[in-house]
Amino acid sequence: MRASVELVGPLAGDMTVYFYAILFTRYPQVRGLFPDDLDVQRDRLLRGLLRIVDLVDDPESLVRFCSRLGRDHRKFGALDGHYPAVGECLLAALARFAGDAWT
Repeated sequence: MRASVELVGPLAGDMTVYFYAILFTRYPQVRGLFPDDLDVQRDRLLRGLLRIVDLVDDPESLVRFCSRLGRDHRKFGALDGHYPAVGECLLAALARFAGDAWT
């Protein structure tokens, strides 16, 4: 995971733009859960992903962080069914920007 993050790190801005573009194209019903201006949201996504990678070797802290993220997302109307869509698009964005190094 850390190697993948290091690989796509320099392209993170473009990767998050791509992520939201394919998320909203494939799942237009989730667009209303996000602000019109995605600049802050893209930064939050990137910081959240980096934090998860930082915590991967600390399961207790990782669970606390992800639990807090889950509670925060519920406040915005996220439902259980939204998470597979987000995961699919996140993996697609990582694969695109990691290129041949993606496994």
